[in-house]
Amino acid sequence: MMQRKYGVLGILGILFFGGNLGTQAKGLKPEAFPGSSWGWFARDLEGNPLVGTSAQGYVNQGIDWKTFPHGVVFNTFAEFRYRVRSRNNDFYNAYGPALGLEFRKSFLHLGMDYYWQKFPELHESSNKLQFYLSGYYGWDLKKFLDSHPVQGFSGSTWNSFTQDGDNFEGMGAQGFVNQGIDWFTLSHGIVFNTFAEFRYRVREKNTTYYNAYGPALGFEFRKSPANVGMVYYWERFPQLGQNSNKLQIYLTYYYDWNLKK
Repeated sequence: MMQRKYGVLGILGILFFGGNLGTQAKGLKPEAFPGSSWGWFARDLEGNPLVGTSAQGYVNQGIDWKTFPHGVVFNTFAEFRYRVRSRNNDFYNAYGPALGLEFRKSFLHLGMDYYWQKFPELHESSNKLQFYLSGYYGWDLKKFLDSHPVQGFSGSTWNSFTQDGDNFEGMGAQGFVNQGIDWFTLSHGIVFNTFAEFRYRVREKNTTYYNAYGPALGFEFRKSPANVGMVYYWERFPQLGQNSNKLQIYLTYYYDWNLKK
């Protein structure tokens, strides 16, 4: 009953704030129709008993309604999210649609959404209103290290922080910091990269097989919009007091678009 109450309040909140800001921009046409999709697919090569094969991603379609001073963009969106793996997946595997609004400034996104989240192994739903702050930022240190005979020192970081009143997850955070070296470019623009990375994934509730962190070393071949590679991840599960050190192969992609022409 309480979850249903928060669900109704969440949807009303998104509609109210979105409608109120839309009213301020009355008479203006949408500025853009941005969308994006990201996916990560990984397979462990050493029979890992804790995780196994895994996938995570989303598909998002939004509307940019108005750009405020200082380049702050107001956006509303619909999204489908998924997160699955083959082992210890009761409180991990989840998927479902979401509706939300956000303010975007450069690489930062601050917003709220309502997520109809389904846990298939539990036959349970976790419909929830959540607030979030997320951001992706990339760099190349080549300009500071231009004496080295490589093509680039590319790096990036992505982080997401969420807060909700949910009984399954609660407050959470996830992200990585990556620093790599672009060694050379093969035919068709395929870049060979080696990297070091630190990853983390934590939440407040049902943490046993979810919370994990650790360093990773790997190599990959990059050709937009996809990367394919191999990585060794020293993954630590703090609640279990166990490590899940593993070699895995992976495919990841990111693609974005704007439907306004």
